[in-house]
Amino acid sequence: MAKDITVLPGEIYIVTDQDRDFGTVTIQLGGQLKISTAAQVTIQKLIKET
Repeated sequence: MAKDITVLPGEIYIVTDQDRDFGTVTIQLGGQLKISTAAQVTIQKLIKET
């Protein structure tokens, strides 16, 4: 099952081979995603808050 995550300001969320399938990803202002996989990353809904 795809999980929902929120990336907080100042936080870097690392997407890995084992953690790359997401439902809703919310990135708050100042938060970052770091992709550390060559595999396909799935995000059903991406929200970038300003």
